[in-house]
Parts: sequence; C-alpha cells; structure tokens
Amino acid sequence: MARGLSPLLLVLKRAKIEGEGGTLIRGGAGHAEAVLRNMEANLREAQAPEVTFERTSVAPGRSFILPGWVKGIIGKRRDFLVVRSGRFPRHLVVLNARDYGTLLDTSWYYLVQPVIPTMLLFGLLVALVLLWQLVSLNAAITGAILALPGLWFLRLRRGRALDVFDEMDISAYLGVAQDAAEQAIDALSREEKIESSRLLRRARGRFCRE
Repeated sequence: MARGLSPLLLVLKRAKIEGEGGTLIRGGAGHAEAVLRNMEANLREAQAPEVTFERTSVAPGRSFILPGWVKGIIGKRRDFLVVRSGRFPRHLVVLNARDYGTLLDTSWYYLVQPVIPTMLLFGLLVALVLLWQLVSLNAAITGAILALPGLWFLRLRRGRALDVFDEMDISAYLGVAQDAAEQAIDALSREEKIESSRLLRRARGRFCRE
C-alpha cells in the first residue's frame, strides 16, 4: 500500500474520536509488522464496497500539527493503517500495532472529520468584513451579503444528516475494520500459542460490543 505523511495528518488535525478499541498482548513484542500485514489481508479479503485502505508513516514532527491523544501514543515514526469509505469520506478508521516494552499494543480509532475547517470559515468571515469596508452599500444589502454566505457555510459545517440506511452502512464499515484487526490478533494468538489471559482488551464508543 502507498506510504505518505499528508493523508493521516489531515485526519488527525481536527478529527473527533467517536470510538476506540484495542488489545494489549503480554509478551507480543516483535510482531507488529506481521499484525499490520494480517490486518491488510483481512481488509482485502472482506471486499467491502467502496472501502479502501493505505499504510501511512507518521512521526511526531511539530507539536502543533498533532492533537494530544496522538502525541501520547507516538514516540517515534511508525506505521498506521488508514481505512476509508468512499460513501462517507469524513468517517475514517485508523489502525495501529506497535511494540510497547515486551508487550504488543494494537489499537483502532473511529474518527469523524469536520466538514469545513474552522480556520477556513474564520478566513471567510474576515474576507466578508473587509468587503463590507470596501463597498459602500446601505445596511440592509450589506447585512444580506454578510449573512447569506455565513448561513450557507454553517449549514455545510453541520454536514448532511445521516439516515437509518447510512447508519447501517457505517456500522458495517466500522465492523469490517474492527474485525480485520481482531482477526489479526487472533491469528497471532494461535500462531504463538498466546493464552487469552495475556490479552488485555479495551473498547469505547462505537467499537463497544454487547
């Protein structure tokens, strides 16, 4: 899969975490690459419609680029597996496997990106104010010029409301990503004969299961 820096940085910049999960495997260090490859194989085998994935290498870099939760899990350059849905481009799943001492830490995050970055909206409003300063019009026309684009952009920021069919497809998409990760962990457990007592699982938000 393609490797690069910019795709994941765009995801991590302002994305909201809607769910997370993972497994910490005692004595599993040294198997991160194998787990990531198995995740990729599982995603490929699923053949989920309009679901794509790519491996992306990330380093801490400048601190203002990455949010706090990323700074906490990144200690050096490492690989992430970014899973995307063509139908829901704002909804992404980020998978990771890394050595953590003698343990193997696997994690997956469900991220939702805002429709329009806040700074873009702010820049638009500044431009409109400057336009108001340059154009000599009566108060009513000026108000309309400022209000209508602003309302339109605020509507875009909220994004299209999801219906039941959208929620079904998103749940299936998230399930495919989560299943790919958990199958990779199960495969490692079988190959290395890792007992279930050495697997420390966690989940929050949309990745929680009954």
